Amino acid sequence: MVAASIAAAGLLGSLRPFRPMFQQIEHIPDVIDSDWLNTVLMTPVAYLCIKGAALLIRRAFGRDPFEAFAATLDRTAGAPSLTKHFERRMAGYPAEVLDYRMRIVTGRELDLLSQLNREVFGRTAFSLPLDVIKRRNRSLFEANPLVFAFIEARIGSGYVPIGMSNILPLNAIGDSLYCRTGGLRDSQLRGVHVAGVGEWPESVLLFSMGILRSFRGRLADSPLTLGNVFVDHLAEIVAATRSRQVGESQLRVLAQTEYPRGGIGKLLQRCGFTDSGIVTGDGYPLWEIRGAVPSATPPSATALALFIRSLTSLSTGRRPLPRS
Repeated sequence: MVAASIAAAGLLGSLRPFRPMFQQIEHIPDVIDSDWLNTVLMTPVAYLCIKGAALLIRRAFGRDPFEAFAATLDRTAGAPSLTKHFERRMAGYPAEVLDYRMRIVTGRELDLLSQLNREVFGRTAFSLPLDVIKRRNRSLFEANPLVFAFIEARIGSGYVPIGMSNILPLNAIGDSLYCRTGGLRDSQLRGVHVAGVGEWPESVLLFSMGILRSFRGRLADSPLTLGNVFVDHLAEIVAATRSRQVGESQLRVLAQTEYPRGGIGKLLQRCGFTDSGIVTGDGYPLWEIRGAVPSATPPSATALALFIRSLTSLSTGRRPLPRS
């Protein structure tokens, strides 16, 4: 944006309609007849004008033009494309239904997770440059190592990651800042907003979930694949916390989507989510569902998964996803 402001200041200096403004600047001591200093002094003016225009564009269309430009540059950078890699790998396999599993991400896999994150959401309103995604994901992971999971497809004799799930148990700070109209944007969430493994969350946010385009519709249980991953991942997080917080039971699950009438929006409605009346910092309605976790002996992740499926309208007869 600074570079654009400098270029704009130099351009404005060459246009006749802006000469009166430069003449006013030239009355400042030591700036007389100095085109270079005129440009320097005009740069902050140009910056404020461009920044104001960017804010208006974001308010109208939901995207900051400079963030979109940065994301475009990031997509053309030298980072390897997982999508192209997997498409080449899949070239020798027929278009058959693929088995899949959910697996919690380890610390050594965060860079791979972030690259996958970028590609899954690269052409949406939630697109961010890779370096921003890496910093955010590292912060979230350090607060709670259960927040990220891979969706892996069985290809040949092994599994490869072709999607990701990110569920955030929000602590009191995160809940109060995110769950209000005009609150935190998704890009602003960090580890300080996330409850640790032993801390019962104020709410649980279905933060992001997606599959690479080449694999959408090819996994078993389609179109409920993401719903089943959501249930199993949520069960893992709640079971780990419940083992230390036996007396807690109330669970409030949140989600937002760019397209409420799209696939994810329909999935949320099918799971029983309703509009909370809150409009997030990203400008989308916040959906929610509430329920009470069984209060007897701390249940296992498998038992919790069955309970959450009974809470939603997802099939209860489905076997839990394999884990590793």
